[in-house]
Order: sequence, then structure tokens, then C-alpha cells
Amino acid sequence: MFVQSRTGKNVWAFGVEPAKVKYRLRLARYPALAEYLGQWLQDRADTDKLTLVDIGVGFGRTFFYVEAQGLADDFDEVGVRGFRIISGGVLRWLENHFWWYRFKRWLGSVLPRLCIEIQLLMVPKA
Repeated sequence: MFVQSRTGKNVWAFGVEPAKVKYRLRLARYPALAEYLGQWLQDRADTDKLTLVDIGVGFGRTFFYVEAQGLADDFDEVGVRGFRIISGGVLRWLENHFWWYRFKRWLGSVLPRLCIEIQLLMVPKA
């Protein structure tokens, strides 16, 4: 399902993203999660709810694997929230204030494309 082989230097980890080796142990959690979501979508009752909290850095790696599993069309986007739009550096001292946190949450909701991190809020299609 996730296996794709390329000759030469072009190797795809689990057939999804460029890597140096096909089966990086560090990336094994992503296809496993995608397989679990696929099984859950098949087995769930209409009243079942799922909360998935994906904490990490990078470029939306979890969704790459969900998409490769063919599940991207099974979810509807309900919102986007941005985080870390302004942080660190000379402004780091402001991170001790709740009002700064609230301002950044608001700014991230208005301008998520300018944020370093975002949350894509999705729900399973009925």
C-alpha cells in the first residue's frame, strides 16, 4: 500500500515522501496512523466521534500519509488556526503575558498562512 521504489538516489519513505531509506523507523507512526484512521472510518457508528491531536513540527506530515492512504476525501475541513505568527527574538519577553497569547491566537486565526504552525480542523464526512 505504501511501497514505492525508485532507482538511484530518489527514494520515497513508505512511498509518500522523499527520504534516504524506504522504511525509516522514525516515520513508521504515520502510515500506522493512516491505516488506523482508515479502519476506524470503516468500523465507526454514526455517533462515534474522533479527536486526533497531532503534535509535531514540519510541513503537515500526517496529512501526507492520510492522503496516501486515500482518506483525504473522507474528511471535511471545518477551520484553520495559526500559531507562532510572531514569537521569539526581541519579543520573547511578551510570551510571559496572557494577553500576548490571546493576541497571537486571534492573529493566527485571521492570518493562518503567515504562521509557522497551523492546525487544520477536520471532521469525518457523514
